Amino acid sequence: VLADLAAAIDMAPAAPATVSGALPASPAGPVCERLPALSPDDRARIASALPGGEASIEAICPLLPTQHGLLAEHLLDDEGARESYVARTTLAFDTRTGLDVFLDAVGAVIARHEALRTSVVWEGIAQPVQVIHRAAPLPVLEVETADVTADAAAVRFLRIDPSSAPL
Repeated sequence: VLADLAAAIDMAPAAPATVSGALPASPAGPVCERLPALSPDDRARIASALPGGEASIEAICPLLPTQHGLLAEHLLDDEGARESYVARTTLAFDTRTGLDVFLDAVGAVIARHEALRTSVVWEGIAQPVQVIHRAAPLPVLEVETADVTADAAAVRFLRIDPSSAPL
């Protein structure tokens, strides 16, 4: 799958740009060894907190030990200063086609892997759970920097809210 992503990114900018559907579908069903005991009220609260509600949920699973640690660190970090699991990077593309090919490839990888479509819900329910979404569109924020100095571009980059990143 990573080879497909690399091949899509290496495509010549003049080539037709689409990788949608190029990756095989996700294996049948999420990997949940045991479902958490959720009351109907908890399930309704979870669904109401998500865009698309109940229809957007592929599965609800208990948190793994690592996810408990991530959640604890996130809750203790009230200003986002210690978000050690959020990576920031800047990419540049020579053409819009190259950017579109890259975004299509990343979208296909997200669609393929449940971990990239997973969020954690904990507020207002008995126990934290991971929710696997049926779809997780990649939000893209385009910032025009052609007439901006390097210092101003860096300031804009640092102002992007890391808490908006998926788990």
